[in-house]
Amino acid sequence: MKKWILKDRTQENIIDQLLENRGIKNREQFFNPKYEDLADPFLMKGVKKAVGRIRRARKIAIFGDYDADGVTGAIILKNLVESLKFQPIVYIPDRKKEGYGLNAKAIKELAEQSADLIITVDCGISDFTEVALANKLGIDVIITDHHAIPEKLPDAFAIINPKQNNCSYPFKRLAGVGVAFVLARAFKFDFEKWLLDLVAIGTVADCMDLIGENRILVKYGLIVLEKTRNLGLRSILPSKIDARSIAFQIAPRLNSAGRMDHANTSYQLLVSSSEKEVEKLAQKLEKNNQHRQRETEKILKEAREKINLDQKFIFAYNRNWLIGVIGLVAGKLCDEYHRPVVIIGEDAGSCRSIDAFNIIEALTECSDFLVEFGGHARAAGFKIETNKIKIFEQKLEKIVEQKLKPEDLICSLEIDAELQTEEVGWGLYNQIQLFEPFGEGNPKPKFLLKNALIQDIRCVGNGNQHLRMSASGFKAIGFNCAGYASHLKIGDKIDLVFELEQDDWQGYKNLQLKIVDLRRSDVS
Repeated sequence: MKKWILKDRTQENIIDQLLENRGIKNREQFFNPKYEDLADPFLMKGVKKAVGRIRRARKIAIFGDYDADGVTGAIILKNLVESLKFQPIVYIPDRKKEGYGLNAKAIKELAEQSADLIITVDCGISDFTEVALANKLGIDVIITDHHAIPEKLPDAFAIINPKQNNCSYPFKRLAGVGVAFVLARAFKFDFEKWLLDLVAIGTVADCMDLIGENRILVKYGLIVLEKTRNLGLRSILPSKIDARSIAFQIAPRLNSAGRMDHANTSYQLLVSSSEKEVEKLAQKLEKNNQHRQRETEKILKEAREKINLDQKFIFAYNRNWLIGVIGLVAGKLCDEYHRPVVIIGEDAGSCRSIDAFNIIEALTECSDFLVEFGGHARAAGFKIETNKIKIFEQKLEKIVEQKLKPEDLICSLEIDAELQTEEVGWGLYNQIQLFEPFGEGNPKPKFLLKNALIQDIRCVGNGNQHLRMSASGFKAIGFNCAGYASHLKIGDKIDLVFELEQDDWQGYKNLQLKIVDLRRSDVS
């Protein structure tokens, strides 16, 4: 059972309350963000130096990453470099064969192609040895990255990462594509706003907080996405375009290429000007995505069999698990069991964590057992030798035991406000839309309605897995909530946590409550 955390209602107006809950001080700036509010790109440490080096380059290589953030960022820099009359080499690594970040094989290949400058996207901040090799081969490296700063930085020509010390750029939570876009903005080329569709996709796909500059980038990026010139993007766009459709429809398809095959499929889709090629690549992506879904479910089932809930974290290993999907499995298990999760397949691992436990700090304490690692507080990855897995697990277990309290493992549900029935209506719905785009850092508002009287209740959908009900005059739908039905009947009163949404059915628009959680009113 989730622990409900109902925030104190200090404002009579519910919109003022939502702003207060999110710590938003400047109402006008939040509701009407302006593209011109983006900070001067030259405030970011390393940008001025990088601009000068790019202008005098002979042959530029762009080294991306295999996820949607890295691919979109690589395309943005490709557009930048081409606008400067260069023909860049774009290198997207193979997740399985090369792993994350720069690698010696790729650097030697780029040297053979006469590259004198490598610009990384969404990687490089921990690649000390690889940057040293590039320097030895006469190649300068400009790192654009957004991951945590290690104690020892590579000897790169320039490092562009808002998290590094003495960086004056005011917004620190950019995605990899966002950092690449800062570098691109420094050149002031005339079509930069047309690249915001890619920036929005990479930002949402990498689960960045949609506040501050990310809110600006995604809000305007969604506008560009509606009328995108990109043939490849148009081929995979859903009917409704918002941050949620990026997160659950566009990003998974783009990411599926790097997970199941090679990210070049996504890259080529997004740079192609041939309708015939785009159609072929879109079909390939869809097959990859379906394969990804099947493999995720298979590994999820196998990983659940290894779970020991007496531990404060989940640790599972099988050398046959595809490294392309273990991160998805880790994320699903973390959401389901609300504890840190480490999943290892072959020689690589993926971690997901909860707010109470910083996983990248834990990996730093375990660095003696790892070949390499990197990431964020809540998501990280690493490489490990098979004979080190057991001792790594033991060390990690000690860290978790020391830092996590039992109450940290209780899943909590934050509720913005309790509402009275008369407050729920189209007026509130329309005001809530002003908070779009929703996502990390700006979640869709959740409300509590107490003592709602059940007037109708039934299970619907394929396999009767969804719950449909009427309560106190409101229609409500709970996806995958059919389990509640056995405990409820018409005439019961419930406390209902919900999101307010519009239901479009056969041309009619209805207001409905999307059930997040519920409990009988007579059960505390």
